[in-house]
Amino acid sequence: MVTHPAYFRRLIVAIKSPTEGYTAVSWASRLARELSLPVDLVFLVDEPGADAGRRADLAAIASDQLALLMRDPRLGKIEIESHVLVGSASDDLVAYANRDQGAVIMMVRPIEDPAASLAENAAPNLRVPYIVLPATLPPGASIRKLVVGRDTSALAERVIRASQTLGASLNVDVVSVEAIAPGSVSTEEFLGLEPHFSHGSIRVRGEAGPTLVVAARLSSADVIVVGAHGFGGARQPALGRTAEWLVRNADLPVMVVPEVPEMTEPVN
Repeated sequence: MVTHPAYFRRLIVAIKSPTEGYTAVSWASRLARELSLPVDLVFLVDEPGADAGRRADLAAIASDQLALLMRDPRLGKIEIESHVLVGSASDDLVAYANRDQGAVIMMVRPIEDPAASLAENAAPNLRVPYIVLPATLPPGASIRKLVVGRDTSALAERVIRASQTLGASLNVDVVSVEAIAPGSVSTEEFLGLEPHFSHGSIRVRGEAGPTLVVAARLSSADVIVVGAHGFGGARQPALGRTAEWLVRNADLPVMVVPEVPEMTEPVN
């Protein structure tokens, strides 16, 4: 008997507008079918300062918008539930997602006002992996390959296992990418490094975020997987700030694995 991370048991799709819903449903439906996941479609009503009457109106609108989205034929034959959640992304959505450590939450980074996005406000407190989709993504693209960011931290091994679990479930290749930034190793070691390229791994000097995006494009990858953890000095692993940069800037979906105690489940 072996164990594997219990990440992929439920897909939460969190939105705050109908247009976000259309983008998210396109990708969520494909992922849910390929991983045989139930989908929980959540519309967050977040309007600070609104009185009870206004909140009731917004919740009613959200309910109808969810009903409209659930008519999308791409959701056919997928086990799906829908919920209206009235509250904030930083508190209520986080609590909703964190109640099930087998969940993965998907959110959309909007074109306008990305600082107010669900991901921007929920991510710091999420204890489950989350996927951020740029609003400009083409609908329904296939996942052909994953690129995973690697550093020297203990979390990096968990990120690699998560990407391998996802890659195996989707039957796609996983390419490991390590970007060595100035200050992360000694000057002598940094200047003496040689680029490494193989079928499953890349190691080059550079900043991690832009390097991962370029490596994903050149590898024809469709999703970037990274870890999120705190960082200290220049010699500390860089994927905490890398995850933040990617969530804000990458033109590909980004899956972020948080630094929390790992859950495992038996596999026969």
